[in-house]
Amino acid sequence: MKTEKIRKKQKGNIINMNRTKLLQTLSTLLLCSNFSLANAIILNEYNAVAPTEQLLNDGYDTYFGDIDGNGGNWVEFVITEDFLDLRGATLDIKRSDGIHLFTATFPKNTQLAYLRKGTILTVSEEPTDLSYNPTDANNPDWTININYNDLENIDGIFDISHRTMDISIRSVTGKTLLKNSGEVVVGWGVNDQEVFKLKKNPSADIEPDDEAYGDDNGKQIISTFGSPNQWIDDSNNIMHQDFTALRNITSSVHKIVILNEYNGVDENSTLRDGGYDSTLGRIVGNGGDWLELVVLEDRTDLRGAELKIVNQNQTFRAKLPAISQLSEVRSGTIVTISSSRPTDLSYDPFNHYNPDWNININIDDLNILEGNFDTNDRNMIVSMVSGSGGVKIMPDSGEGIAGGDVDSNEVFKLKENPSFEILPTSRTYGDDNNSQALSTFGEENIWKIGESIIKQDFTSLRTIAKKNNFYSQEASLVLNEYNGVASDKYLKDDGSDDYYGRVLGNGGSWIELIVTKNYTNLQNAIITIDENSTKVFSGRIPPLTQLAFLRKGTMITISNEPTDMSYSPFVYGSDDWKLNININDLLDKNGTFKINSNNIGISITDANGSRVLLSYSGEGAWSRSAVVDNQEVYKLKTEPNSTISPFNDNYGDDLDGKAISTFGEPNRWVENGVEKKQYLVLRKNKDLTEIGSIITSNIDSIDLRDGESLLYIPRNNSLWITDDSSHKVWEMDFTTHEIKSVITTEELGTFAPDVGVCGYEYHKGLCDIESIAYDEANDTLYIFGGKSSSTPAIFKLTRASINDKFTPVAYVKLDDDVEYPATIFVGNKHLVTQGKNIYEYDFEQNKIISDSLYRTPSGSIVGLAYSNNIMWITTSKFELLKVDWTTKELLGRYQMNDNGVYDPRGVEIIGDKLYILDGVNESGDEVTAPTGHVLKGAIHVYQAP
Repeated sequence: MKTEKIRKKQKGNIINMNRTKLLQTLSTLLLCSNFSLANAIILNEYNAVAPTEQLLNDGYDTYFGDIDGNGGNWVEFVITEDFLDLRGATLDIKRSDGIHLFTATFPKNTQLAYLRKGTILTVSEEPTDLSYNPTDANNPDWTININYNDLENIDGIFDISHRTMDISIRSVTGKTLLKNSGEVVVGWGVNDQEVFKLKKNPSADIEPDDEAYGDDNGKQIISTFGSPNQWIDDSNNIMHQDFTALRNITSSVHKIVILNEYNGVDENSTLRDGGYDSTLGRIVGNGGDWLELVVLEDRTDLRGAELKIVNQNQTFRAKLPAISQLSEVRSGTIVTISSSRPTDLSYDPFNHYNPDWNININIDDLNILEGNFDTNDRNMIVSMVSGSGGVKIMPDSGEGIAGGDVDSNEVFKLKENPSFEILPTSRTYGDDNNSQALSTFGEENIWKIGESIIKQDFTSLRTIAKKNNFYSQEASLVLNEYNGVASDKYLKDDGSDDYYGRVLGNGGSWIELIVTKNYTNLQNAIITIDENSTKVFSGRIPPLTQLAFLRKGTMITISNEPTDMSYSPFVYGSDDWKLNININDLLDKNGTFKINSNNIGISITDANGSRVLLSYSGEGAWSRSAVVDNQEVYKLKTEPNSTISPFNDNYGDDLDGKAISTFGEPNRWVENGVEKKQYLVLRKNKDLTEIGSIITSNIDSIDLRDGESLLYIPRNNSLWITDDSSHKVWEMDFTTHEIKSVITTEELGTFAPDVGVCGYEYHKGLCDIESIAYDEANDTLYIFGGKSSSTPAIFKLTRASINDKFTPVAYVKLDDDVEYPATIFVGNKHLVTQGKNIYEYDFEQNKIISDSLYRTPSGSIVGLAYSNNIMWITTSKFELLKVDWTTKELLGRYQMNDNGVYDPRGVEIIGDKLYILDGVNESGDEVTAPTGHVLKGAIHVYQAP
């Protein structure tokens, strides 16, 4: 943190409060907002009963009774963290082998904003029931049911069954609320006539692997949808979960809003000693009846919240309107309630140019329950209760609590930065201590100490909101560096740049970005640049091929240097991860691309403007003093990754020392006298060492569109590649990459008339090449055609000599619903795959001649390679498996998405190196690598683990 350059801002004689204290407060807020060691939610029960089955052993459910299916698909959770906000949280349901079943987000209902610990929450096929009131003294209701169709952003099928469920929940900010739970954790055993449940009292310290999870161990099954669990113990006693300890609520106070100021000025008076209001000016009555609140917790739901004011013998109660602007009020927001000013909902806290952190509600827009709205100097007490759950979100506050001597020409206010640490009894509450009365309707409070005017600083609270907003955007770029050096200046203290050296202007206007998420698309992306909160430039990034599919760790510069799209992002530590775009090649330019030291802000969205790629970043994004001058660069002084927000404390300059600039290279800086640098570790694979590549897009005559399989024949040093969409099989020299021969589906289809050539008849002919195998003992090649819009068949090919082309000599048709996606010869055995299984196959009999020789733990098999008793397997779950072929022991399991491959298909082992073909490069509507892209159909080379 560059403390020597974070100055107190002074405008006239107004001073912001000490920033060190702000940083301490920010740390407290982060702890309060995001971190908890205990579990917030635990899984309590789910239904595994099949639709046509009933519970075993005359079992029954306390809600459904004894019916087929036991209520269908449902799952039950217990809330173990008090005041939990579940709105927008993501429910994720998978099976044990990673098969995605269902994701959705919880709706934004107020009832989900303040869940009390001990609440039972079910998601089911039953109607949604939000009649939730756990604190009702006469009839407490601790249950909520949500029909799964009322969840939002639904993807997949809500399918709860006995097939080894894996259930988790994460908050809208990414915090884990429910760890991966279910049978996937504790192991198999639940069948389709049982429920999975917790057989002990629920608590926050129960982990998903607790031995109390499971089925009913052969006893009569008691299912309890929406109620505490029941089970029969070893002594045949019916046991009941006891929620007493969890529901032992001693307080309903959850302070997330605080009182900041209210007007005590009489209708016929003015503020003391020539005082004024920063918004209203100096007027009689100082704006009438009004009060001001500050929101502490980000995304606070104020819809329907009840405001209560007590003074002397009068009570006022009213509910805030249930409007969208109050559904997720961001931390650091000022909410005013007034009698004279109209309701103002032009609330836009993240606007780059004119952020609006204020909401005003006129009392006529409140739902008044009792009394008259009157703020005064008569020992007022103000409080607020949530719109659902009876939670006191603002404790009793005001002069009637803090004390003081507010008179009829003053305001009551907080003379300290608002934070969770402020108590209603704090001595910093009060008036202006008989000095000039200063009022700030809808703005940060001000007060005098001597001749200086002190002003509240909301940076801490608002940074929390900005960071959470950043995380929700899921950006895929971070700003790494930009040049702030003026055209007539050099870098400070004899500083130099790794690329430009020491020159006037340090290369002019340029920025440097790092890709933090794989396969980002920058084609036609919209870049916007601000200077001192004024837009100075917008334009589109050109649709260059290589920009369509960027690997994480890629460095993008935009500068006056020539556009350079030479790109080979394979080997960690190599210099081939960089791309440069010349400023003049940007499209649809509006304004001047100008980068300098004047509080620059930069943002990038996708081509439609609907998705944020680079969150608003740069010195202009910070709500703090300027740090970069016109002899410095602004840069990130830590490793870039997807969690680095624009407000990270490691952004800044070189602390007024020697300026170090690194255009197109990892950043360097000095810390405690020691030079440090970025290593760009996000380029590293998770657990495989990538050592090279074969870039097929650079090879003439190869047009990979949907690469399927690889085969190496050492006898003549040939590497074979099959491609589905191109309908071709290429043979190339492994060393020189020269094409030796090409076999087409037309050639094979013509040889086999009853298979046919692709395209002659819809869904007929050989259209789908799946795999290739080589019988070394007989120098024979086998090409397998699949069933996808195709007639499945297997072709046998031979050649006259080693340097001749293989030609078909025989074929067999397969049934229309049969295909073998991967095939290989191991010794004299011809192996094929179906689904997750490997079998032995006989071409002459055209059938599988063995039971399953191996079954993968997850995913269908798409590629096979064999060497030295090790079988290498690629799967449809994007995994590489290493299997001891003698014992069938799984020796290694590698997620290829974490190792640089988007869609692993063909695999081959050559010497001690693994070769993996990146296949179709498409997934639904997601951006794909276009033809000609360096990653399209690339063969990644790894050191075999």
